[in-house]
Amino acid sequence: MKRKLEILISIIAIAILLTIICTQVVLLVVSDEDNPKDIDDFRFLNTAGTKIFNKKGDEIVLKGLNAGGLFVQEEWMCPIIDSEEELLDHKKILAKLEERFGYEKSRQLMRVYEDNWWSEEDFDNIKSAGFNSIRLPFTYMNLEDTEGNITNFERLDWFIEKCEDRDLYVILDLHGAYGSQNGKHHSGDTSGTDLFDNAENKEKTINLWVEISKRYRNKSIIAGYDLLNEPEGAEGNTGLKQWLFYVDLCRAVRQTGDEHILIIESVWETDNLPPPSWFEGLGSIIYSFHEYNWALYPLPIEEKLGFQKEFVDTKMQNLVNANFGIPIYIGEFNCFNHIPSWEYALSEYEKENISWSFWTYKVKEPGSYWGLYTPHKSLEQVDIANDTYDEMMQKFSKYKTSEYFKVNPELSELLRNYTSN
Repeated sequence: MKRKLEILISIIAIAILLTIICTQVVLLVVSDEDNPKDIDDFRFLNTAGTKIFNKKGDEIVLKGLNAGGLFVQEEWMCPIIDSEEELLDHKKILAKLEERFGYEKSRQLMRVYEDNWWSEEDFDNIKSAGFNSIRLPFTYMNLEDTEGNITNFERLDWFIEKCEDRDLYVILDLHGAYGSQNGKHHSGDTSGTDLFDNAENKEKTINLWVEISKRYRNKSIIAGYDLLNEPEGAEGNTGLKQWLFYVDLCRAVRQTGDEHILIIESVWETDNLPPPSWFEGLGSIIYSFHEYNWALYPLPIEEKLGFQKEFVDTKMQNLVNANFGIPIYIGEFNCFNHIPSWEYALSEYEKENISWSFWTYKVKEPGSYWGLYTPHKSLEQVDIANDTYDEMMQKFSKYKTSEYFKVNPELSELLRNYTSN
């Protein structure tokens, strides 16, 4: 009887031990499935030859759009004006608001604008439309604190986190460097072009990317860093001056241990970029182009498609002739109000496995083909020179996509044919 009791106790003990082991295995599996680090391990992108791959070895072609107007307000596309200023830019907006209301209130106004111009629903719209990426324009002004240090990461953190939640890659795009790399309103500063010949501005721009890199180097949902948007300088194109600075930027990022793809932009043609050997030993590099066939827009409808085909075919042949041997990214393009031209451009990108993001997600003009989303009717614009603080708050609250905007059905249907592939 005693022997039987000992055997029974042993069996019970073994059963309890097995239960504990099984429970631990289940918990480990669940923990691994819920651990973002494991997702990060395969989402991180790099390049091999002319293609982009994730860590599992799957080829990734980035297909997305730009988050234009969120952190860099351009008057032509955003409902912000200054009745006392002929040419408005982001820097002037901040200065005027701060002059009228003080620093804290000026930043609160911009926060309300941002919260409504782009909210969680917009990430969902992009995901449901089949896109896999968003190019996010920003300037140094978005990241500086009151002391001029690069510490103000709250909004970038939020944007990246929401992309991460939805498996949407994000391309961090420096639209406005210190001193401005092009002096255009889309750099946020029209006061001049003072980056490439100014040692201090170059050093501060390098430090900007170092601080970004230190913060985000392990974020796999970041597809890459678009180091300078349209860096034409005073020359109107990219040349030796820009190439040398790009090398400095790439080296600085790599010294932080960051292995993200680095995106080098041409202004505007293939011969405005050096051989990729310039960046040898600097990890994954992509060359990027912006393709706007400006003369297409005013043409009669019967001439548009032929003209667009000639434009796109020339661009594609130039890439073949250049034979860069690395991936190509069309970081911005738009084919205006002619759907067959959109279709031709996208079909050619598809054939060549070229990644792309069109400009842009939403604009203020009803019915415009510049935005996937446009207003139901004309928006109440904020006049930063004359509107009261309360009037601005009230108007900014009306810029939410679901309440005041609608999708362009024709453009949406066409794009879905390419994002679903």
